[in-house]
Amino acid sequence: MIVKAAAFLSLIVTVTAAPPGPAAAIAQAPAAAPVIDFGVPEQQPGPLTATSQDPQGIPFQNKLLNASNGTFWIGKPTSCDLPDKKACPEKKETMVQLWSTGVLTLTEPAPGGQQVFIDRTGVLSYTSAHINANNIPQNSTTRGFYAAKAPSEGSPQLYNRLSEGGYWLGCPVNKEGIRSGPWKVFKDRIIMAKGGSTHNLVQDASVPTKRKADCFVFRLVYYAGLSYDVAAAWQ
Repeated sequence: MIVKAAAFLSLIVTVTAAPPGPAAAIAQAPAAAPVIDFGVPEQQPGPLTATSQDPQGIPFQNKLLNASNGTFWIGKPTSCDLPDKKACPEKKETMVQLWSTGVLTLTEPAPGGQQVFIDRTGVLSYTSAHINANNIPQNSTTRGFYAAKAPSEGSPQLYNRLSEGGYWLGCPVNKEGIRSGPWKVFKDRIIMAKGGSTHNLVQDASVPTKRKADCFVFRLVYYAGLSYDVAAAWQ
């Protein structure tokens, strides 16, 4: 379904002089946030899985990515913050949907949908319910997601056109959990708009252990069309 951008009308109001008091104060409602245009589905929904050509090099080979409290993790359960806990789904797998506009969303019944983005520190994140341009942090990468595969590969990998290469980072929460997890997911190198130069988003201060060298490099496989009985929901 194509989500059309909302049309905004400018309302000009002429107010005559009024005596001092409450009647003289005119309350003006804030402008509505722009609606995000997804386009049409580019791929069937599916989960994201971490993988590496050197399975011994990462401790989370073939593990699913889960959405939890606004960010993506490996080895951490999903979170459901719906007011009515009975509305939380029984299944806990995170599913994503890729759109023709380069937008990536979660496939869950949360009102208004939830968009995936890379924040300015490189964290792979997602919005709360009711997507609009106002609940995505400034300087975030919100588009450019796509899936591609080599002839010898069965399922496509997830890339971003604004980033360099198809590599992602899995960063442990502490020194003791470097190989036991959980691991927070980051995207490191982003291509700058001018000149095509790259910029490292992830710094030592960005990762939980404050040491980027503790992170593992991996690729994301997008299993389009592999579905579960119930899609998980988050807010």
